Amino acid sequence: MTQSNSKISAWIESLDPEMVSVVLPTYNRPVYLERALLSLAEQKNPPKFEVIVVDDGSPKPNLIKEIVESYVDVMNMDIKLIELGENSGTVSIPRNIGISHISGLYISPMDD
Repeated sequence: MTQSNSKISAWIESLDPEMVSVVLPTYNRPVYLERALLSLAEQKNPPKFEVIVVDDGSPKPNLIKEIVESYVDVMNMDIKLIELGENSGTVSIPRNIGISHISGLYISPMDD
């Protein structure tokens, strides 16, 4: 096994098998981001999950940060915010960056 494969295997083994990681890229759509977070907050009997919001260089990053922080207490769960300095022009880059920060074995990509 190469060193790269052993690092990947170790990373996979470190993931929580009972947790779902919701990866939510966003760009300049605060209303939709808030609706997406509200939808997650309203889940009945939710599984153990975390939310990773990746701001893909929105022109108003403080607004995105305020929205995310307002849901941390409401959702009573782990919400991570990753802020990219500039827009990547594609959803795949922020989604992949979000995936690199997951803690759960299961990934649920979600659009805002």
